[in-house]
Amino acid sequence: MRKLSLQRTIAFLLIVILSAALFGCAAEDRVKAGDSRIVPETAGADKKTPGYAVSGEMTGGASAVGIEAEPMDETLADAYNEYAFRFFREVLAEEDGTMMVSPYSLWFALGMLSNGATDTTLAEIEQVTGMSTEQMNRLAAWFMSRQEDDGVFTIADSVWITGKFAEEIYPEYLQIIGNAYRAAVFRTDFEKPEAVEDINLWVSEHTKGMIPKMNDSIDPKTVMMLINAIAFDAKWDDPFEEENCNEETFTHEDGTTEQRKLMYGGADGTYYENDFCTGFRKSYKDRRYSYVALLPKEGVTVSELAASLTAESYRELILNARGGDVYVKIPEYKEEYGASLVDVLERMGIREAFTNYAKFGKLSNRETKVSGVIQKTFIEVNREGTKAAAATETLQVYCDSVDFRDIYRVYLNRSFVYMIIDNLTGCPIFIGTVR
Repeated sequence: MRKLSLQRTIAFLLIVILSAALFGCAAEDRVKAGDSRIVPETAGADKKTPGYAVSGEMTGGASAVGIEAEPMDETLADAYNEYAFRFFREVLAEEDGTMMVSPYSLWFALGMLSNGATDTTLAEIEQVTGMSTEQMNRLAAWFMSRQEDDGVFTIADSVWITGKFAEEIYPEYLQIIGNAYRAAVFRTDFEKPEAVEDINLWVSEHTKGMIPKMNDSIDPKTVMMLINAIAFDAKWDDPFEEENCNEETFTHEDGTTEQRKLMYGGADGTYYENDFCTGFRKSYKDRRYSYVALLPKEGVTVSELAASLTAESYRELILNARGGDVYVKIPEYKEEYGASLVDVLERMGIREAFTNYAKFGKLSNRETKVSGVIQKTFIEVNREGTKAAAATETLQVYCDSVDFRDIYRVYLNRSFVYMIIDNLTGCPIFIGTVR
């Protein structure tokens, strides 16, 4: 629940748990996590549930549900960044140690959830994300279409449905999340231990084994789970040399110190500075993603730096970047983090979804509410790169034509904030702290 590691691996998992009163359940079909079949496989003419396509056939832009992929523009990037930094601040408010979250993965889960919501429940989700459900669906279809074939960054969504609820869920809902979010749908029985095993297997597979176990048990009142899993495994574009990795003193925010391996080398020639921090960007291979670190200035706490991060301040930080020779030190780290996000989301403004007044009228005609939102993350950063789970053209993060007259040094030898960003949109996929 504490520590984090630096640059080599990140995995993220988020589960949204929906519960409702069930009065009698139909026989369930058990589905192995690695099985791409969607169940129920067939449906009679008198059933509400259709025969679903396999997940591999679900692609964005399906005309049947009117979804067209929509690239992220400046307005959507600002909306996402405002939501992302607020989410980070709210989680940080509950932590006094190292932590990492993925606003990107939560965004996918909220997008899937919003498609089933109506009235106030829907309005609260859209207010927090700053986007309409339709915008989120089109943007999700675009995000999914951009996944690389090399497996550096992968996104996977799944829906797990139990018993009678599988026959009551509206087919239109599953069509939308299947096409926009490419979600695989599985029918299971949450009261049986096999369900826990299957979900843990699916999670492990889609986080490349970085999160091997999500649950020990599942509340039997659960009727549906929405799961998003992200895996990120990238090498540095300019790796650190072994001879430049040495034990040095790292100072924690509470003033205590420890010896940690710090990796010394060059960044991308981009230096950031404002009243709260200095920072740099260091790219991964193929320069599609970057590691951005922000070191609080002397006298500024991590929380104060986090409080200063908004879509506007982030834009200004990026646009006012200076070019030059940038030399950095980054600690090696490897950490796991996990938390319930219910209180966080309630503070952000999503409240009705967790009450008996929740309205998910586009999901089914059964009264349903969200009973839990759980996330787990894993990150490992070392001299070769980063493993972890999860830059519009107007927020261009590359400054390739720079005048290398100035020299900047940013040494992360004390508590700092970091992000892994998508270089095309400038948006953070992961945000964390090392404290």
